[in-house]
Amino acid sequence: MSPSHPAVAKRRFTAIAVAAMVAWGLTGAGLLATVPAAQSSDRYAGSALAPAVVVQAVVDTAAGAKAQAKERIRAANTLVVFGDSVTARYNDRAGHPEQGFWSMLAGELGARTEVRAQPGAGFVNPGGVGCTGSTFGGQLARPAVAEAVAGAGAVVIEGGRTDTQTCRQGGGYDLVPDRQVGRAAAAFMAQVRRLRGGDPACTVVVVPWGPAGLVANRDRITGIVRAAAARQGFTFVDTLGLLTEATTIEDGVHPTRSGNEALTRAILDQSALEGCFA
Repeated sequence: MSPSHPAVAKRRFTAIAVAAMVAWGLTGAGLLATVPAAQSSDRYAGSALAPAVVVQAVVDTAAGAKAQAKERIRAANTLVVFGDSVTARYNDRAGHPEQGFWSMLAGELGARTEVRAQPGAGFVNPGGVGCTGSTFGGQLARPAVAEAVAGAGAVVIEGGRTDTQTCRQGGGYDLVPDRQVGRAAAAFMAQVRRLRGGDPACTVVVVPWGPAGLVANRDRITGIVRAAAARQGFTFVDTLGLLTEATTIEDGVHPTRSGNEALTRAILDQSALEGCFA
């Protein structure tokens, strides 16, 4: 039967009309990329494959939109954590003696975690043995980390204690001046704010400090980090007195399970994180 036969033309018109109605409906829902109708009609004029091509484009585009929506939901349900060894040395196993505060926090919030922590890391100090790792800013400079921060439901920045001193080339350590710590903390937090925008209350800053170390160092570093957080509108969680000899291990720095539980409670009590997740 000739393509120009009235019966063939009628079937073709009906199929194209149905496909066009489906495409129009999904376009209104934001699921179909724009395809100029006149161009498509001319290109496929006289071909019985035209409706199948249009419908397949609709299906493919709808599937892509659905995948993107799922990824956005997944990102919005993520808690991104920057930290030093108070974060890095602990695990994500519920009930384990060494479950981290960040894991407990995510459990309370119904969130998944993405942890960017290295022992020794800080705003100035690179992490790792011999300062061979990354600073917080070095982590954030990675595109995948920046993307995670931008889309996360909330961000926790735990650190500052390691920035009392940093590695000296050739061995040993050098004290870090207040001004250097302040500039590094301010630059990092400003970049986090630029990436996240929106409500700064969903970014939390905490400087856990156990009984070991000089009180003078604790007070100056905590004050510098608190001021940098305040400039961006971030929530600063006061943990002074939480980590004691009873709630830290023998080194007087790293929390026991009860210490991690105390940090979790303090963050929940002093922040609005519960409203940051879908």
